[in-house]
Amino acid sequence: MPLDFSAFGFGLANIPVGMLERVDIYKGVVPTALGADALGGAVHVIPKPVPPGWHGSASYQFGSFGTQRAEANVSYYGDNHFFANTGLYYDFARNDYAIFMGIPDEQGRLTEEPVEKFHDAYQGYGITAETGIKGHKNLDLLSLELYASANDQEIQHAQLGVERPGNPPLILGIPFGEVNFSRKTSGATLRYEYQLAQPWKVTAALGYNYTETEYVDSTQNFYNWYGEVIDRRHTQGEVESGSPAHQFLWTHRLFHKVNLTYEFNEQHSLLAQTFRTYVYRTGDDRFAGAFDPFGTLSTYRTQISSLAHTVRSRNDQLETNTFAKYYQVAYESEEPSRDGEGIRTESNGKSRWGAGTSLRYRFSPTLLAKLSYEWATRLPRVDEVLGDGAFISDNLELNPERGHNTNVELQLRPSVRSAWQWTVNPVFFWREISDHIVFLQGIGRSSLYDNVFTARSLGGRTGRTAHLAQSALVRRSKYHLPALHQHFYRRLVRSTSG
Repeated sequence: MPLDFSAFGFGLANIPVGMLERVDIYKGVVPTALGADALGGAVHVIPKPVPPGWHGSASYQFGSFGTQRAEANVSYYGDNHFFANTGLYYDFARNDYAIFMGIPDEQGRLTEEPVEKFHDAYQGYGITAETGIKGHKNLDLLSLELYASANDQEIQHAQLGVERPGNPPLILGIPFGEVNFSRKTSGATLRYEYQLAQPWKVTAALGYNYTETEYVDSTQNFYNWYGEVIDRRHTQGEVESGSPAHQFLWTHRLFHKVNLTYEFNEQHSLLAQTFRTYVYRTGDDRFAGAFDPFGTLSTYRTQISSLAHTVRSRNDQLETNTFAKYYQVAYESEEPSRDGEGIRTESNGKSRWGAGTSLRYRFSPTLLAKLSYEWATRLPRVDEVLGDGAFISDNLELNPERGHNTNVELQLRPSVRSAWQWTVNPVFFWREISDHIVFLQGIGRSSLYDNVFTARSLGGRTGRTAHLAQSALVRRSKYHLPALHQHFYRRLVRSTSG
């Protein structure tokens, strides 16, 4: 299930560590059960299971630059199979660390000078509550989750940084002192897992959420990099002088996911899945004139369907997974007509087929090999197509990424009788992507995502992980030896003007 349909839809950094059981990182082909369209890997976040009885936890962290994080969780799981779980979190950071600025002197020459950020604070908070029944006869799970979260972000600047090898980037441009961006979301998710008559099992989820984003840029004050008001503009707006903004976006999201599993026997299983999302968006610009582009209607729809066959040997030495996928995406948006006297609807949509296979072979208890290949598609995200309501513009001409993805992985875990256990994990990969989606940094609020490059990537990485066995206090050390070759060549450049 995408992170968008949770209390942590604003990013992985919002997820409290205390609420997690583990995080699985997939390199290469992503399991079809996740319903993901990722190209090159995925991150799967697994929350902590609810243990029997009453349990609770709380934590508070603080750090540099005014960083604070607090979280709390309470859960109950009774003998009658009823469970309830609730958690909340709060994050805050001033982010007033020093950056290197290119500041003009009296002769107009740029001089390097460290300054502390004064308008880059972040605040986030949220709550989630889930209740239901699990482990009751054939009913594995029936639950309802409700959640709400919000974050507020001060915007310090939107300028490019000049990279300098061996030194921090040099930031160019003027600072902002009163530009703010905030988001609020709330929603619900219904989950259902049921063991039908053997050998059938069905897993389903249905969810809805509502997100409101607000972008404000309306001051006439002119700030310097020391947080001082040094002048007043004749017009409102810091990012784009003369173009003040107080804009809202209201986004409704709906998804449903169904997995149907058929087990021929312990060695053979078949999984059919479909995952669909629907997005409906409109908004309002308080400074708009006769035509309000934020007030128009935009829609976004996706579907990912798959069929996978898994075969395992009796001794679990060999496992293969072969699958086929179908991808579909469609989006529409109302735009002003070219003659300026009405509204027209622009639309785009693509459908793609994909396939792949993965193989896992255990040579010995200490040596495991994995090989995978997928002809994959990554569908554009909502904000990549419709914009984010702040600095990213919409682009309805955006197409899905399409690519070949091959990975070879080894895991060597010597069975040495020692308190220390270690693992060596070399990985080699090859990817070739067409219609590669990249972020194009623009001036002011004109940034966007576009299909600009076709990319070929060939490389490898290896690491060694060691940990102290049979101890509650685990110490880990990692050594990575990366080797990467990437080749990009220009395939298509679209004009973003006019």
